[in-house]
Amino acid sequence: MEIGVVIKPKRLDRYTITPISILRHNELSMAATGLFVWLYSHEAGRQMTIEFMDGHFKDGKDAIRSRLTELESHGFLIRHKVRMGSRFVYNYELVDDLKMGVGKSDLGKSDVGISASENPTQSINKINKINKINKIDNSINKIDKINKIKKRIIFPEIVLNAYEHIVTQFPERYRPSTKQHKEKWLDTIDKINRIDKVSPRKLYLLIQEVLKDDFWRQNLLTIHKLRQRNKQGVLWIDVFMERYGKQFEKLDL
Repeated sequence: MEIGVVIKPKRLDRYTITPISILRHNELSMAATGLFVWLYSHEAGRQMTIEFMDGHFKDGKDAIRSRLTELESHGFLIRHKVRMGSRFVYNYELVDDLKMGVGKSDLGKSDVGISASENPTQSINKINKINKINKIDNSINKIDKINKIKKRIIFPEIVLNAYEHIVTQFPERYRPSTKQHKEKWLDTIDKINRIDKVSPRKLYLLIQEVLKDDFWRQNLLTIHKLRQRNKQGVLWIDVFMERYGKQFEKLDL
């Protein structure tokens, strides 16, 4: 058995044919890629040691070991540890058939890449396939945009008008600061109007009354509290209407 050698397909001995999988692998450093190509340029069975590599490169043994470990961790190199007398050496097996799906190779993202060896008809067919896929992607993106627009809630004018008055009753640091937050507040006001049957005008008066209480002025900090439940499972909007809202409950507001 040969020891301390490069192992690679013998059909490539007279050529330096580098697997495109390593050239397109975007998680390897340039140094590791270069070392692999250099190792691959040697004929199968070539004696290979760290000392031999160090004699060729200026990086030093530690850097070479680091790059070998990098190649090994990504599956491009297999080091076989073998005993030679009283010490151990390695055989360096270079992997030339790494599956594109392993790791993050740019080529692994699509199966319609064009090879330089293809004839014009094959290339045109693949270009057409790429264009077709791009059209499908564009159509999907348009559909997604339409669906997002459809999902936008259109709030009643009475809710929109009441929002500006209701929000000013709460501490400024807790008021909506983004469009999303504003929509959540509007949604809560709308639900209180539709589901809990408390109109935005009554809601405004109710909040005024609740915030006169020192305790609630410190604890009712956003509109969302009103649609949460207490320990008894009762909505706070119902609790507050029972406690503070009777004076205007029957008003036509």
